Amino acid sequence: MSDEKNEVSVAGLNLPALDDSVKGIGSDFMGELRFCAASDRKVKAGEFPVNNFALKKGKNYEDMEKTVHVMPVRLLPKALDVSGDEPVMSFQRGSEVFEDIAERSKVKDSNCMWGTEILVWVPKANEFATIFLKNPTLRNINDRFVMTYGKGATLTGTQIENKKHGDYYSMACDLYAGNGSDLVTWEGDAALERAVKAFDAQKEKGISNYSELEGAEESAPAKKTKKKRG
Repeated sequence: MSDEKNEVSVAGLNLPALDDSVKGIGSDFMGELRFCAASDRKVKAGEFPVNNFALKKGKNYEDMEKTVHVMPVRLLPKALDVSGDEPVMSFQRGSEVFEDIAERSKVKDSNCMWGTEILVWVPKANEFATIFLKNPTLRNINDRFVMTYGKGATLTGTQIENKKHGDYYSMACDLYAGNGSDLVTWEGDAALERAVKAFDAQKEKGISNYSELEGAEESAPAKKTKKKRG
């Protein structure tokens, strides 16, 4: 006679009960949650829907559709320079390195960027991911993210007016309208602690989420090309 406490019935088979110690084992690599406007490379190539969110891991884009609910659980100031052979990062605003990268980010195609990096739980994907507010347009919603910390955020796209280059779309952030606890669906405190530890570890071991960093200015409007007169 089988011990029901130590067995699980699956498709008519009695299998050993799941060992809880295997839960929470996985890669420290976290994807980047990004808003894919018309200037995104995948969108330009016709490989991804315009103005949708993507969970990006390397070259793979997982479609998160046009609205994503997330729970921000960690925020860090970050400056990143990927112009050289090795990436250079700083997490201390006011430091010489941070301010130098921030200043050089004003130059187009400098491969320098800065802003707040946010660790979020994405219930739709059932995993943690990062969001990097790395350009002027995204930094405009920094305080909106701060407001949603520990409460939940709803991310959508919004149209930005730009008289010089034409209107374009970028990420918008609003306070989650429901109960924030509805978004806390990760597997216990250990899962959260592990994600925060992996997120913070980039200070010591370097880039963890940018193995194929691209589109530092992806939210900026594409320049219009002048038509040649016949």
